[in-house]
Amino acid sequence: MSLFGHRPSFEARLSTLVALAVGVTIALAALASYLLVDHQLRGQVQSSLQSYVNTVDGTSTFDKGAAQSAVRYAASTGDRVQLILPGGQVWVPAPDGSFTPAGPGSTGFRPSGSQLAVATGHDESVLYNDQTIGEVRYRVVTIAVQATPHVAPFAQSGPRIPAALQIGRPLTDIDRALADLRLILALVTGGGVAVALVIGTMVARTTIRPVTRLTATAEHVAATQDLDATIEVDSDDELGRLAHAFNSMLTALRLSREQQAQLVSDAGHELRTPLTSLRTNIEFLMKARAMPEADRAALLTDVQDQLEELTSLVGDIVET
Repeated sequence: MSLFGHRPSFEARLSTLVALAVGVTIALAALASYLLVDHQLRGQVQSSLQSYVNTVDGTSTFDKGAAQSAVRYAASTGDRVQLILPGGQVWVPAPDGSFTPAGPGSTGFRPSGSQLAVATGHDESVLYNDQTIGEVRYRVVTIAVQATPHVAPFAQSGPRIPAALQIGRPLTDIDRALADLRLILALVTGGGVAVALVIGTMVARTTIRPVTRLTATAEHVAATQDLDATIEVDSDDELGRLAHAFNSMLTALRLSREQQAQLVSDAGHELRTPLTSLRTNIEFLMKARAMPEADRAALLTDVQDQLEELTSLVGDIVET
């Protein structure tokens, strides 16, 4: 039932079902396309970061030359670069190629527990994660390195200290491309649903056209008692078989009516003779009051026989 208490027509339900099926298919295809593009774009970023990671050995010395190389790489790609020391301090590149502590108002990647484990040298894994600074998302790679005092000049704990180098690739272009793709896919999905609704309506009308003809014929027969009406059968499918069965039913009803009419005609003919004779005898009895008793008795016997014959004939008709 609908909100207004009226059940939608079969045509409306069929067209809606077709539109829903096509819409769900388009939506699933759009979702799969979106996920595939997202995976490919993120995979390109991942591959680019991985290409740099392959040049860094976590056990090698991260000296001033290596630091300058990392900064140049980040500058060429628009990435952010920072260094995490074992105590969790975040250091950022300085103009001379070394790293200096990040100021109080500076923004950077917040190291997680697993990234601090890399910075302390307890974990040499290469970590990837997404972080957001402001409204910009970054794909961040964390690499274990051995920094020298030339890179972190205020860390006076030996010639080399464990640290973690982080490089973050902004995902702005990817997010913008994905936003455009979402809009396009939404428009395609909406347009596809609209087209599917139109196609579904056409399919529904074509499908139920024989049913509509059948309904119109049935209503015509009910209103006019015209059993000569038929439905044109133009297919061998289920609807064609239904139309053929309806035509057969009308033919059977027409034959039944003809047989009924013939039966009534035959019964009228059979009943006319004994009724006429019975009426004649009764009228004669009513007029001939001075009839001899023998003649009266014979006539009454004849009337009784005619009544029995009429009763038997009526019984035969009823049984037929």
